[in-house]
Amino acid sequence: MNEKTWTWPRPPSWSFAAALAFAMALPATAGEAETPFKMDMPLGCVAGESCWIVNYVDHDPTDGIRDYTCGETTYNLRSKRWGNRHLGTDIAIRDLGAMRRGVEVLAAAAG
Repeated sequence: MNEKTWTWPRPPSWSFAAALAFAMALPATAGEAETPFKMDMPLGCVAGESCWIVNYVDHDPTDGIRDYTCGETTYNLRSKRWGNRHLGTDIAIRDLGAMRRGVEVLAAAAG
């Protein structure tokens, strides 16, 4: 009786796996580039003229403050759930008259 020893197929080398992953990603990146994601001011106002961003999200998880530019246009807001961080963007409008007339609230992005 002739016995054959079964051996598992050798796993593909890392270079083969990397080449396969690259080849699979090509169709997803081929063709025209997608339009970059863009957000607009979520209010019906003119930024810098009739409304302004006054505070950004606090990106510093400690007691310090840091906005997205590593500046300090933010503040701490103590919360049991979120800790010592401000998690929103504050937008101011021109004056009380504009508030009484109303400012349209819009979607910041399509979709």
